[in-house]
Amino acid sequence: MTAAAGADVFRTSDAGIVDCGAHANREKRTFLSLARVVFTGATIGMPLDVIAIGSRRDQAAARPGMKTPIISRSDWGRLPEFDALFVRETTSVNHYTYRFSRRAAAEGLVVIDDPDSILRCSNKVYLAELLSRHAIPTPKTMIIHRDNVNRIVPDLGLPCVLDRQPLYACRYLMAPGHWQVIKRAESKSKQTEGATIAVSMEEAPAKVVEAAVRAAIFVGDGLYGVDVKEIDGRSYAIEVNENPDVDAGHEDSAPGDAVYERIMSVFRTRIEARRHAR
Repeated sequence: MTAAAGADVFRTSDAGIVDCGAHANREKRTFLSLARVVFTGATIGMPLDVIAIGSRRDQAAARPGMKTPIISRSDWGRLPEFDALFVRETTSVNHYTYRFSRRAAAEGLVVIDDPDSILRCSNKVYLAELLSRHAIPTPKTMIIHRDNVNRIVPDLGLPCVLDRQPLYACRYLMAPGHWQVIKRAESKSKQTEGATIAVSMEEAPAKVVEAAVRAAIFVGDGLYGVDVKEIDGRSYAIEVNENPDVDAGHEDSAPGDAVYERIMSVFRTRIEARRHAR
């Protein structure tokens, strides 16, 4: 695990563009199809919102000529029907979202979250070493093991946390009386969450945005949420998440529909680039 000194969180999200794939049996379509994975029995705190993943994203996709059906865990066999896959469920390497992502990539779909991003962002030791190697400012961080666990408090102090192109920026406040943004409970109705304050990219501190973009670049070219903490005027990258929240009325409240339009535009660009390269 990793440990890092803590403070308030300022997160930005970053989206990139890469080559993309499409099967030959998709070539004759007059529209592009983007499957969105929304699994039933979803976990509390999953990175999707009914409004955001529904009408707003459908409208944004329709403008560049895309259709965006929602699929579920039971639609494993349908993956080859689509041009792209947009995973909107909490991901991990031992979760079926990772298996969906790997198969979609093997089938030549454009995938966000791609399997490499899931692997990299799930491994906090890898992230800590990656950011350090590229001289990206981070809080003092330790790789914790049984032989140095007694050094956490003396070396880091308290509190501590165990563990290209900017799209939107938000300030995330800690839940009242808690050290995290979300104070989890057995049921969603009992959990509490700190406020989310969306700001325009023009209002976001330039150093915070720069730190987020630099951190995301070295992870991959998907959609990432980068946690950045600003302390005494200096910005520190805490971690990179491969499945950031995009909730209606929260992350999208400053940029509006432009968030969804830009995400859909990246998918279309990647699909068409791969088709033209064949």
